[in-house]
Amino acid sequence: MADHAKKVANVKVVHLEPESARLAKARIARLPAAVHAIHEKGKFLLAARLKQFFDRADDSLFELADKATTNAEQNIYFDSMREVRVQRRGIERRFAIEIDAAFANLATGAMPETPEVDEAFTADALSLVQNDDLEQMVAIESSVSRANSEYAEQVQQLSLRLDTLVSVKVFEKNNPLGPSVLANGFMAQAKRLDIDLKAKLVLFKLFDKTLMHNLGGVYEAVNQILIDHNILPSLTTAARRQANTPAPAQTTPGGDATPELTQALQGLLNPAGARPATEPQLNELVSMLSMVQQAPAVSERAQTGISSLQLIEELYKNKGGQASISATEREVMNLVDMLFKFILADRNLSQPMKELLALMQIPVIKVSLLDKSFFAKGGHSARKLLNDMATAALGWQGTDGRRDALYTKMQSIVDQLLTSFDSDVSIFNDLHADFSSFVEKERRRAEVIEKRTLDAEDGKARAEVARTVVSIEIELRTVDERLPQVVAELINGPWNNVMFVTYLKYGHKAHEWQSVLSTLDDLVWSTKIPRTNDARKQLIRLIPELLKRLRSGLDSISFNPFQMSELFKKLEDVHLGAIRGKAEEDAPKPRAGIDKRSAPKVSSASNDNEVLAPIPDTAKRQSAPPPTVKAEVTPGEIPAAPAVKTQSVPGPQRQPVAKANPADAEKVRQSPPPISADNADLQQVETFGQGGWFEMVDEKGESTRCRLAAIIKPTGKYIFVNRSGMKVAEHTKYELAELLGAKRLRALDNTMLFDRALETVVSSLRKPQP
Repeated sequence: MADHAKKVANVKVVHLEPESARLAKARIARLPAAVHAIHEKGKFLLAARLKQFFDRADDSLFELADKATTNAEQNIYFDSMREVRVQRRGIERRFAIEIDAAFANLATGAMPETPEVDEAFTADALSLVQNDDLEQMVAIESSVSRANSEYAEQVQQLSLRLDTLVSVKVFEKNNPLGPSVLANGFMAQAKRLDIDLKAKLVLFKLFDKTLMHNLGGVYEAVNQILIDHNILPSLTTAARRQANTPAPAQTTPGGDATPELTQALQGLLNPAGARPATEPQLNELVSMLSMVQQAPAVSERAQTGISSLQLIEELYKNKGGQASISATEREVMNLVDMLFKFILADRNLSQPMKELLALMQIPVIKVSLLDKSFFAKGGHSARKLLNDMATAALGWQGTDGRRDALYTKMQSIVDQLLTSFDSDVSIFNDLHADFSSFVEKERRRAEVIEKRTLDAEDGKARAEVARTVVSIEIELRTVDERLPQVVAELINGPWNNVMFVTYLKYGHKAHEWQSVLSTLDDLVWSTKIPRTNDARKQLIRLIPELLKRLRSGLDSISFNPFQMSELFKKLEDVHLGAIRGKAEEDAPKPRAGIDKRSAPKVSSASNDNEVLAPIPDTAKRQSAPPPTVKAEVTPGEIPAAPAVKTQSVPGPQRQPVAKANPADAEKVRQSPPPISADNADLQQVETFGQGGWFEMVDEKGESTRCRLAAIIKPTGKYIFVNRSGMKVAEHTKYELAELLGAKRLRALDNTMLFDRALETVVSSLRKPQP
């Protein structure tokens, strides 16, 4: 092939991301963190189902082609199979984009597009193509109807939970993970396939069977994520109640948190016989609040809590008038005051952040007066802004400084509210989008650093286990052995490194690992004086192959060639002495073995199923002769040696050596647990979930806010990072239990602050006063 042709063939094609996809990602970035979580989880689970669908589609079309009665029918299925294979990657990618677009619609309020037939279905205008479309639509609609019936409760719960997080009304048709959106998204991609209608209908049926019939697991997973984020955790029974009485549920305004909470709020904010303020009165009150929110008194009282009614009355008094505020508006203002007092008393945020959020109290009061859906609608933009700012501030601590990027951004948001917000509530949408974009950039930057941190910790843990396993394997083969000095140095030095690298690279079940262990066995055996003529011949045959394996292993770690040459010269003397029946006189004394009390359990070399059993004494002594071999022998007679292995180059056959179990290798280095298994603090540690935030106090009394990034299983270490993704601490679960017991570790509540405050305040108000 000509050079220029090769260059053309090797050109990499870079596919540009469509503008619509980039726009969808930008809109998704404005959604709350909980929606981000179910977006990622839902896409992952659906991608797995779609992969399974394509795998089965290939088999199904091939079977139909094989069973075809005519060549034409067979060609239809074979052509369809090839077309599906060619279009598979594109369909998977575009289907994921369809899901992204559905989630992006939650930020804009746009309805998903429903595939429609190009022309009206009239008795005189139905063409063949239209009939084909009709059959496809019937197949999809029946699949959607069955899924809606089978997963009605789970879909309804998901819709209600999403409805509290976003500003648009969420129901089955625009639920981004609802059956309608998924089925229509697949139909839109199926239309791109240039295949016969018969094959398309086969794909529709298979899609229904593979994906639509298995949505239960998807809905269970995403609903659980929202429950973990404290989004309507007690909705199950409420959803059943609403499902049994659909009419009241349809009249519930704006996707309320729970019917009980809404009813309680209505009772608190609308006292019996109270009348809301007239429009002129409300406008005057809002104007007065606009003046108050910029007053210096707001900043001065933010640390201890603001009484909005007191500020209004002071303002009216200074103007020579008297405040005229209706009972309903007074209740609204009092409720918001109580909510912000709860925020100031919350222990999950640092004091500077609480004071900053407290400055939003007057703007929030104005929103609650101007927009009656503020308390009932969990997805209200003002509530989302306050919740997201509080969530972002959870990992911030006073030592970060007031010039920290997060603090500066939040201060900018608050300043814009205080100076620009008059009566146009849409400012909260703009500020929330701006803040969400900032948080997303910070999150991505932190993810990169965190991934590097965890990769380093994972590598460190694997290295620790590898070192321990190698140490145990060498100990098991050399304990109580009188090895020549050069062999001991080789085993504990260069060959130790060969074993370490091999274990890290291939693992304990690989052929390469078994080969270095076999070489170690042969090296130890080759230093012993043969006791029969056959054993001597066996040793003579083994040595060249053994040296070849040793050289190959040392080359793999780039061992110094000069040192290798010197080492092999000394090893040659050892082997010649063994063949001639002379032991090296300066060999070191046998080393003490592993203490049986601290030795790990190991699995038998003859059993690869890792059945644990104590290390037997005979395994420790591996190739040492049994006691009967130590009897007196006549001159010229050589005692019996082990039989020969059946290998390409025969090696010694010895009693199996116990094999170290990597899962238990850590037990050699760890001391016994200082805390019993039924300890309450230890049980609490075992409930810690990845991603949870904590406040940790060190021995000097300095506190650190950190997030549990990962639990490294090989070493049992809990890795904590700060909000930038940098590692700040690592502890075992026993150490964490001790910190809990000493009150030096505290879990932080990362649920939505405003919603938590609202639920707490309303619950306290509903309790009968003594």
